[in-house]
Amino acid sequence: MLRVNLSKCLNHKLYSNNNSGNNSELYALIRENNLMDFELNKPQKDIQKAARDFAKGEFDKDMILEMDKSHEYPTKIWEKAGELGFIGMHFPEEYSGQDMGILENILVAEEFCRKDSTVGACLTLASFASECILRFGSDELKKKFLPPVAEGERL
Repeated sequence: MLRVNLSKCLNHKLYSNNNSGNNSELYALIRENNLMDFELNKPQKDIQKAARDFAKGEFDKDMILEMDKSHEYPTKIWEKAGELGFIGMHFPEEYSGQDMGILENILVAEEFCRKDSTVGACLTLASFASECILRFGSDELKKKFLPPVAEGERL
């Protein structure tokens, strides 16, 4: 059944290169046939808004340009992002994370980088090195290193 429904959508006149950019008919067809729903749910929209509001309030353009010139890391912004739970949000709660998924991480990264890609990348990658510990580390290592990373106390 899914194959038939998907074929219907893929063969739809709007799924061609001649598409004028209006996909509402195609999206309606996808929804009618119970295919994937690409809408964000309420918690995801809330995360997206919180990240947007944080970036809007904390990413001062002049300060960022000054930090860029002096090759400074945005430590104060990073600490506050950690306090608010934006760093390591995919970590389990037992390690000070929020048990969120990759999509939620991407929503935060997108909002941060939309405001300023340099600071956005710094904050998004702040927990990057801890991924090895998260995936392959012993419980002892996870307890020792992941909470300070997620809380914005350690890079």
